Amino acid sequence: MNDIVVIYNEEPVLVSREVADYLEEERKRDQAETRQDRRHLSKSEFETVSDCAVPIRRPVEDACIKNLRLEKLRNPSVWMKIAGLFKRFFNWIKNLFSKK
Repeated sequence: MNDIVVIYNEEPVLVSREVADYLEEERKRDQAETRQDRRHLSKSEFETVSDCAVPIRRPVEDACIKNLRLEKLRNPSVWMKIAGLFKRFFNWIKNLFSKK
């Protein structure tokens, strides 16, 4: 008697020994692949950039960056460059509409 009862879709099914062995090997292969995927995912957490939804608090670095940005904005040459860009942009818009 080489037939074995296996559970398929929550119902008992009578199959041959070869089919039962194959199903068992396939189940073990799937479990091993799942374990390997879990290990790979747990490793990748350390190798990837952290999620941006949860910002990392670095008060000293944040304060330094804020001060540097403010220093740049206090520099008059930055404002002159911005004013020049606006002037060119508005001239471009003016020329665009005056041609029509």
